[in-house]
Amino acid sequence: MMSVYGEHLQSRMCELCPWLMLIGFVASVSWFAMRRNSCSLVFCLMTSAYMSFFAWRANLDISNPLFKGVVERFWMQTDMGVAFMAAIGYHTAVRMVTEKFLGLAKISMATVFTTMGAGILIVLQLKNYSSCSQSSNLVVRDFAHTILNSMPPNAIILTKGDLPSNSLRYFHLCENVRRDLQIIDVEILTYQWSLPVLKKFYPRLNFPGDLWQLNDGLLSDGRKAFTFKTFLDANYKKYPMFACIGMQERDLSWQRSYKLWPFGVCHKVEALGRQMVPKQWGNQTGGFADKWTYTYDGFGPTTWEKVANDEMWHAKIGIPFFFYKLAEQTDSLEQKADLLAQSYELYFRAIKLNQKPSKMSHVESFPSFWHKNFALVCERLLHVEPPSGLDKIRLCKLSIYHFQQYVHLTPGDTDNDSINNAVAILKQRLDTYEKLDRVDKTIDDTVKRAEKLDELHRAMTSRQELADSIRNRPKA
Repeated sequence: MMSVYGEHLQSRMCELCPWLMLIGFVASVSWFAMRRNSCSLVFCLMTSAYMSFFAWRANLDISNPLFKGVVERFWMQTDMGVAFMAAIGYHTAVRMVTEKFLGLAKISMATVFTTMGAGILIVLQLKNYSSCSQSSNLVVRDFAHTILNSMPPNAIILTKGDLPSNSLRYFHLCENVRRDLQIIDVEILTYQWSLPVLKKFYPRLNFPGDLWQLNDGLLSDGRKAFTFKTFLDANYKKYPMFACIGMQERDLSWQRSYKLWPFGVCHKVEALGRQMVPKQWGNQTGGFADKWTYTYDGFGPTTWEKVANDEMWHAKIGIPFFFYKLAEQTDSLEQKADLLAQSYELYFRAIKLNQKPSKMSHVESFPSFWHKNFALVCERLLHVEPPSGLDKIRLCKLSIYHFQQYVHLTPGDTDNDSINNAVAILKQRLDTYEKLDRVDKTIDDTVKRAEKLDELHRAMTSRQELADSIRNRPKA
């Protein structure tokens, strides 16, 4: 953690900052020892204590770029202390140079602070203003508006995680966006204070008890506990229900009676007995994120904007990927063919809407894994009866192209050897399909020629019969 903080100082401030901080710490200890000043040492110790305590207690995995960004936001307090210590170090270094080496008069602390502060402000403004200015950053707003405006009237949204919980509730409660909706942060339901608050804000919701527990029943103090399944049972028939992003994992009782259908960034909660019509559901939800225009790789890995952007880009192909997974799980060839056909259509549509001119390049206008997923769908369609308008030669060519494009864009993927082997097999299949196609065409041509010869023979026979009848006609 401390080494990562050192890298943070060098990247966010300057290369000399850690060294100036150490000089400032030594100077503060020296001043305290000479009874000249104890305030600076106390400040240094406070900063060091905060830094050490936070490094000890921080439990986020900073190898994850997003979590690292979260931790960095708590380093701002330490950064102020480091800047103060670096200023003392800068003052000490300048005074040492001017007095011992240049022989100039003492420079006042105020002059050092003023000069250093002005210099740092100018440098930081020139270096970081463009990246720090968030005046035109509307990603989270657009993320929340897209989700809220996609919901049917009076829907219940069950949120999980900071991004959907905070963004959706802010625009819903503070900016009055879709006030007919009911947004519940599921992760706070475990706290005893949450239900009285939620009952006050959402009187239409039915909370079947006083406390969310893993089992239904009465507690020793007389309160009634309920499971998450019981909560869904109490509201399912009254309001459409959605989980954003994902469903809570603490209480899995709901899985006995409910399942999730993808609905853009969210999932719709449906009863287990409800049957999906793939084409109908695809047409209803497949274009959820069509108007999302932010580039998929346009945000830093430590930002919430990247999380929101990634979720929206995933929503563009969430339905076809869901259909592909269902097709892999079913044993019915008819259902498999239907699901794969719908997956193909939606993947093809998403790629066509988001792809730049189709040619090999090291930069793609959509995530590279789209190529691999679409190639898999095309390959699976070779094993079932393909939909009308698609032949196996076209499917084989599409699968080969998109597999090769994926390998081209992600040369470091460990699956590339397997993909290249699959491409070699597909090329053999393509050669076989093309030979069979040529044989079929030859047979068709032969049949057509035979039919023409037969028609010609029948025509000649008719003419001959007509001529014979004329010759044999009795004379008047």
